[in-house]
Amino acid sequence: MSVKKFLSAFTAVLMITASFPLVLSAEEPETDTVYINKHTPIIDGNIDSEYYSSFHIEHRWLKSDDPSLFWASGKFSFYETDEKGFNITGEDGSYIYKGYTDYKWDCKASSYYLWDDDNLYVAVKVTDDDYGCVDADRLQYAITCENTLQCQQDSIFLDFSFDTWKKENKSQTIWAERAGRALTSLLYIDRLYNFVELADPETENIFFDIHSGWVFEDNDGYFAASETSDGYIIEMQLPVIGKAKSEIWKDGEEFDLQLSIMDSPENARYDKKHSLDDGEGPFHGEGGSFIDLILLHDQTAYKLSLSNNFEKDDINLDGEVNSKDLVRLMKYIAADSSVKPQDINGDGKLNSKDLVTFMKHVAES
Repeated sequence: MSVKKFLSAFTAVLMITASFPLVLSAEEPETDTVYINKHTPIIDGNIDSEYYSSFHIEHRWLKSDDPSLFWASGKFSFYETDEKGFNITGEDGSYIYKGYTDYKWDCKASSYYLWDDDNLYVAVKVTDDDYGCVDADRLQYAITCENTLQCQQDSIFLDFSFDTWKKENKSQTIWAERAGRALTSLLYIDRLYNFVELADPETENIFFDIHSGWVFEDNDGYFAASETSDGYIIEMQLPVIGKAKSEIWKDGEEFDLQLSIMDSPENARYDKKHSLDDGEGPFHGEGGSFIDLILLHDQTAYKLSLSNNFEKDDINLDGEVNSKDLVRLMKYIAADSSVKPQDINGDGKLNSKDLVTFMKHVAES
């Protein structure tokens, strides 16, 4: 927004707010909690307007030269690489650290949430200036022959945990790729993506009824993807299963989420073949995954809180829409926080335009 447009919007807010007093003792919802409204959307790879009635997360990953914070390889590696993109080892046998990456840190993501009695719904909008997905034959090869690493392309990862799992340092990760062809689920321990076991719905050892392994047809219908003018959207329906459903799937309950984005460039090179069979395979020694990529991990563990149809424009969640909500909205816009409240004008952003729209709603009510 230009300075002129911002000043115009801000002036409009001041003119409208002058018509009634502001109450500065507004109720304060937890600023690190994402309050999720109850509604059943259509799974079509688009962000239904109802998603904007919930709080959302604007994920961030700051530029860094620390390889412990971002897993990167190939052209984005923090280490010296050869012409094929593989890390080079020095005389001592360790990788040669170069202290920077060629990644532009221009990939962004916002995530939106809804729920109903049986499911969590997630829509993730990613801003990404190029399309990095493996071709269909390579994807099938990775799934059927390599049994791993097919996630090394444009993808999103959702890592879930709740209180009874924390004692076991356990979490369930849902993975979906940009082209909308594959969705899977795995269980991990210690939140460092150390593999534990496959997610098995029959044993009720998972939170969401999304199958794992490489039988992706079991998950058909539970997600959709679409291309946008500046990136892509992945939308998922995650059915709640077993004890998780009976214990926590109700108004006011909470659970944890972390999100990661895998980003690959349009001209990404393929990694080495990782299957155990002999020979070079159908792709002359290459596998079904990229080597040029970076994993952008939002290290914040967000708290998702189920809410039962809170009112539109009720920013502070006190059951009323009034000047307290304006105060809270101003604070959210001014604050350097990833968690944002309801998107008042439904444009996917939170800024002064939302203030103007909110005040119009209040003035017209």
